[in-house]
Amino acid sequence: LSADKLEKGGKSNGKTNVVKKKDKKVSFRQLFRFATSFDIFMIICANICAVLAGTVMPLFSVLFGKLLEEIYDPDPEKSADGIQDVSIYFLYLGALNMIMGFGSNYCAKLSGERVSTRVRIEFLRSIMKQEIGWFDTENGAGDLHTRVVSDVNLLKEGYGEKLVAFVQ
Repeated sequence: LSADKLEKGGKSNGKTNVVKKKDKKVSFRQLFRFATSFDIFMIICANICAVLAGTVMPLFSVLFGKLLEEIYDPDPEKSADGIQDVSIYFLYLGALNMIMGFGSNYCAKLSGERVSTRVRIEFLRSIMKQEIGWFDTENGAGDLHTRVVSDVNLLKEGYGEKLVAFVQ
């Protein structure tokens, strides 16, 4: 258990009781509450690119089957022309995969960075509104920083890599 998920309870018989804090579950829709319309547009573009990049492997299998058909063609001239055509399709398929993979990663990471920056700013604003005593009783030295960094990095990964990997 991490330190931020534990809360000290009252003392009984000289021992301190440790009680688990319950993590609040966030719905899929609530993840996007800090996203602007541009961020949502970038996430949609990232998902479209991820879907297109995900279609490469099935197309690769189809093209490989076509290549095998061309290799075993009894007519050598026809076989050479067919192999050349299939090779050009492989080149197009590789270029499509490279462009769509770059597009999905770029759009997702850009959106994740923008949202994580916005979350950090809002968190800092809410921290600055707290009374000075809140810092002494609720949080130890470094707890806030550790919590912000870990939670925002999880959010950024969810926006960026994990969502795109799931769609792809």
